[in-house]
Amino acid sequence: NNNNQIWGYFILRGKEIPEEVTDAADFESFEWTPVDHTDSKTRAEIEDCFAWEGPALPRECYDGKVFK
Repeated sequence: NNNNQIWGYFILRGKEIPEEVTDAADFESFEWTPVDHTDSKTRAEIEDCFAWEGPALPRECYDGKVFK
């Protein structure tokens, strides 16, 4: 049905987005929002996102990737 979305979390050191990320050709097509890593709801969503399943996910995850 072509109702696809790309979403997830980037964990970056510091409060600035590194030049290696901003130089990417598709950088402006993403929405970048800082989150409070001390908030229990946010932490649960991040943990479930990295596991690609769980009750805290905002939507179902059909495929996942982890980049290091």
